[in-house]
Amino acid sequence: MLLWTHVLAASLLFHHEAAAPAAVNTVPRTDIVIDIGHGGVDGGTSYGKIVEKDINLAVGLRLYPLLQSRHVSASINRTKDYALSDDNPSRRGNRYRRDLAQRVEIVNKLEPAFMLSLHVNWASNKMRSGPLVIYRKNSEPGRRLAARLQKELNGLYGTTTQPEPSRQYYVLTHTEIPTVIVEMGFLSNAHDRKLLTSPNFQQKLAQAISKGALTTLQEDFKSRPAGKRK
Repeated sequence: MLLWTHVLAASLLFHHEAAAPAAVNTVPRTDIVIDIGHGGVDGGTSYGKIVEKDINLAVGLRLYPLLQSRHVSASINRTKDYALSDDNPSRRGNRYRRDLAQRVEIVNKLEPAFMLSLHVNWASNKMRSGPLVIYRKNSEPGRRLAARLQKELNGLYGTTTQPEPSRQYYVLTHTEIPTVIVEMGFLSNAHDRKLLTSPNFQQKLAQAISKGALTTLQEDFKSRPAGKRK
């Protein structure tokens, strides 16, 4: 079973002093899970040769070491371009549903404080722009997390968007911990697209998300032992 292969490899990605990787069936301890949206055959939204999955991964690979540098135990569910549905090909359902179920199974077994699912938005109205954080409706911890992330991202973009509650998304309704979908900008908008494809701005996105996540961990999960499961 390949469920933990990529997660464990990612958990050790920036731990240069780690002596040896844990066995693949060991559940790593983590405080924050970074869910990199899409991957492999599922590119997400796109504009020409610009594909959402690549932007999600680029920001996630910047966010991960930022959290680690603050001594936060974080896990990331992919560090390369592959589909998580490939980890458990025997799971029932179509590829899209298997991918979502795999993401949910990983985070529910890791039992972090919360999960950040990174995505890029699209709208038929090309004037729509800026970040949007979506949280599970009626989840107060999710709302607080989303509000802090939205505040940091609004500051980066110069927007005043409010986070949005939803019961529509699988990763929001099936995870057992607070989960938010972080839409980092609109690929359909020319200005956002220029920012989203800039390595410098991708780093700024990672810094903004890191700041909001760290504030939530410190204020809402202060009693949670560092690096420990619930």
